[in-house]
Amino acid sequence: MGHLGEKALQNLPTSVQEFAASSKTASSAISKLSSQLIEHCEHCIAAKFTSTISRKASSSATAFLELVGSDICGPFSIQAIEGYKYFITFLDFASRWLVVKLLRARSEALSSFREVKALLENQSKSGDKFRRLRTDNAKEYTSSEFKKLLADSGIRHELSAPYTP
Repeated sequence: MGHLGEKALQNLPTSVQEFAASSKTASSAISKLSSQLIEHCEHCIAAKFTSTISRKASSSATAFLELVGSDICGPFSIQAIEGYKYFITFLDFASRWLVVKLLRARSEALSSFREVKALLENQSKSGDKFRRLRTDNAKEYTSSEFKKLLADSGIRHELSAPYTP
């Protein structure tokens, strides 16, 4: 599983010269062998290969509001001013525009979605509408009321695995 490094293999003939009686023959044979090992060693060739990793997600969005991700976080042990214990995020994957809303209860997710949907669609210069919403399987996102709103608005709902972004 491997061999001496390239420099050690190149120095090998001189080391052998010191110990071998017929230094010229042993030295040239080992020199020839070490250069062949370096040129044709599968492990050395594989180690020199580099690969590029694509960091671009296959389902990433290219247009504003094409794909928006949302998640609810909380409850927190310490309440914020006015009793807020949760927050909900909405992230546009194309522009990376993030909206964060404070919630007193998880049940406020639907009304927050309505507000953010109206805000982002009104901010769109080209009249873009929500196309896809990606969320986890939290019951606030899978309620019949939330599903009806998405269906009426023509928004495709993508559910991710629990505890994933």
